[in-house]
Amino acid sequence: EILWESRGFFLTFPIPFTVYTLTRERILLKRGIIKTNYDETRLYRVNDIKLSQNLIQKFCDTYTITLYTRDKAEASLLIKNVKQGHKVKELISNLVEESRRRNRVINAEF
Repeated sequence: EILWESRGFFLTFPIPFTVYTLTRERILLKRGIIKTNYDETRLYRVNDIKLSQNLIQKFCDTYTITLYTRDKAEASLLIKNVKQGHKVKELISNLVEESRRRNRVINAEF
């Protein structure tokens, strides 16, 4: 079940070759024109979430969401130029906690 899906944006124009998809268990990224890459991160592996906005993004009302994960191959995952960044960050945060409970994963900070 897809809970959120968006294309990346450049200024205010959607980028057709970047697609972000969020389900209850995973975040999926599809990138590329000629060569398409598919990246998948299970939500229970997310340790921290950061929301940021540079000057150009402020004019376009978009944000970058950075997910810091336990994945050695992809230690951080950038979701760039997202509309309604605060709302999407909260959705991801809630789904991460829900996924941890479902999978009985404890996020110990040392």
